Amino acid sequence: NYPTNNSYLKNGTNVNFNCSVFGNALDSLFLYGTFNGTYSRNKTLNGITSGVLNSFKLNLSEGVYNWTCVTNTTLSTDYYYSNNRNFSMTIDSINPVINSLSVTTTTGSQTFVFTSNITEINIYSCNFTLYKANGLDFDSPTYTNKSYNCINESVIESAVATYNLSILVVDKAGNSKYSSTLFTISSGNN
Repeated sequence: NYPTNNSYLKNGTNVNFNCSVFGNALDSLFLYGTFNGTYSRNKTLNGITSGVLNSFKLNLSEGVYNWTCVTNTTLSTDYYYSNNRNFSMTIDSINPVINSLSVTTTTGSQTFVFTSNITEINIYSCNFTLYKANGLDFDSPTYTNKSYNCINESVIESAVATYNLSILVVDKAGNSKYSSTLFTISSGNN
């Protein structure tokens, strides 16, 4: 069945719900879900065949949804729910927001701390890359896609120089946001 349980999708347009059912004298397949705020029947396919992948398409807005497929037979009025019962899925089409990225240095120290303020409820990862600035170009990075806790990180750098710090935030649906800032580590010698 698709979307898989606990999945995140970045687009709610034409979301394809797939269900396969097996059995004799199958009659109808129903898509149940919380698509309108309450758990109820949403779509129906009649005349289904055992072992065939059946699809329903829905347009969904940002949010968390529970869903399942239910079938009945021509031999009974009973309804049969999928073996896995309910699935949960999230539509998240909004990129993370980086509200701020700041760097704190101390003159004479090669340790700096950077702090980021991020708005995103479905964070998957936060990574940073650090380059030493060399005029208009950047040298090879000293850190490349190093993960951090999405709030702050303390870093020790070996050289007194100007640096470019870049962060990349990715959410569970694959939406991302990038930000960078320049800062200088100084020796304190004038």
